[in-house]
Amino acid sequence: MKSLSSINQGKSEGISETKKETALRMLKRGKMTIEEIAEDAGLSVSEAEQLAGLQTV
Repeated sequence: MKSLSSINQGKSEGISETKKETALRMLKRGKMTIEEIAEDAGLSVSEAEQLAGLQTV
């Protein structure tokens, strides 16, 4: 049986991945600033900037 901490870690990782996927969709639209995307997706500006740098057009 999984420990409570490993379950919470899994949930946290899933939430983080969802936030990144949301930010990537917003970046692809190209209609928002990095700051707006970070705020709306619940990421830091530096995380949103990193995602923007990973994007291939």
